[in-house]
Amino acid sequence: MSSQMDHQAAQQASAALPPAPDNLREQALQEFASAGFPTTSLEDWKYTNLREIADANLPLAEDAAIDGATRERLAEAIGDGAGLAFVNGHSVEIAAKSADGARLATVAHCLEHEPERIAAALRATGVIERSSLVALNSAFLGAGAVIDVPDDTVVETPIHLVYAARVSAAAASHVRNLITVGRNSRVTVVEHYLGLDDSRYWTNTATDAVLGDGARLSHCKIQCESGQAHHTADISVVQGADSQLHSLSIALGSRLCRNDIRSFFSAPGGHCSLDGLYMVDGQQHVDHHTSVDHAAPHCSSTELYKGILGGSATGVFNGKVLVRNQGQQTDAHQLNKNLLLSDAATINTKPQLEIFADDVKCSHGATTGRLDEDAIFFLRARAIDEPAARRLLTRAFANEIVGRIDVAGLRERVEETVDARLAAMIGSEENK
Repeated sequence: MSSQMDHQAAQQASAALPPAPDNLREQALQEFASAGFPTTSLEDWKYTNLREIADANLPLAEDAAIDGATRERLAEAIGDGAGLAFVNGHSVEIAAKSADGARLATVAHCLEHEPERIAAALRATGVIERSSLVALNSAFLGAGAVIDVPDDTVVETPIHLVYAARVSAAAASHVRNLITVGRNSRVTVVEHYLGLDDSRYWTNTATDAVLGDGARLSHCKIQCESGQAHHTADISVVQGADSQLHSLSIALGSRLCRNDIRSFFSAPGGHCSLDGLYMVDGQQHVDHHTSVDHAAPHCSSTELYKGILGGSATGVFNGKVLVRNQGQQTDAHQLNKNLLLSDAATINTKPQLEIFADDVKCSHGATTGRLDEDAIFFLRARAIDEPAARRLLTRAFANEIVGRIDVAGLRERVEETVDARLAAMIGSEENK
């Protein structure tokens, strides 16, 4: 979309969508046209090249026919929870529990009937600086979900947002999720992205969340896209006083994956924990950039990201903790651990601390290594063959993150997926 012709095509496609509040589409498209796609000349994109997406000039994905097997798979992903399901960004009717206490609607519905809900949610996260891909997402606003939890409400049932893709020709979907959690309220939201076949496509998703004073949000994102897909995501959360955020990211699929996860403390007493697991093999590339902005005093944050890389896969982790002048008595800790299963796998890791306050307790670190050969020998001495020993040790490494999924049925399904993925990755290394 860097050329004038590309920009004109984008304008036409955006104009064909339902009107958005506050001239959002026009302003976002101008912002994207000015900035363009992020390039490797930018420090934050040094190791992740989006040229293939930028050159493809992909059209918006069209609605796809949904058969019984697909409906079953979508319903299985929602499980016993409440939720919405989408294919190629288009809503699909799936039987699910109601989200008791929460207002749940599609973005398309709100654009038509309640545009102010969307405008208010977008204004609330405006304090966070985001990439041009979020501007492009706003220009094509239409797919996604809006979740509002009123004050003093506990939503017991997890809310699942399932996004699946099946395209006959390469196409793009721009998904937007808007979450507002009222004062002293609590909710669990699961975003699940999956490919229904091995088609080529691009999912560009953005999630905006605003937590009121004393609110608690547990947010889990599972990425199991097609092996030919590109997946870019931005999750940005503004936290009120004494609010709590638990963000958990599991990245298993896609050929290229970029996740930006940001938290901004707007008032004292907040806490966030950012946890993640990425498993890549073959020619896959995965990039996580996290940012915690301690713009208020007496806030705390913890972060643990773990990576398992095999084949010729490449990974990136960049975690930034910013403590501003007013962020006194900050307590922030960050750690990235990586396990390399092959000689050709590569990880670029860069934990960062930027501290402008003098009364803080902060730490950060990173480790990269192989499986412990002594531990493998110990297991083999107890009649466990080497592939099984490697799977067992690698599974234990991953389980520290997977075990933090607080939705029981979802945790079990992720454990099964991780086990199957590990068996394939370790089996591939053994056969070389």
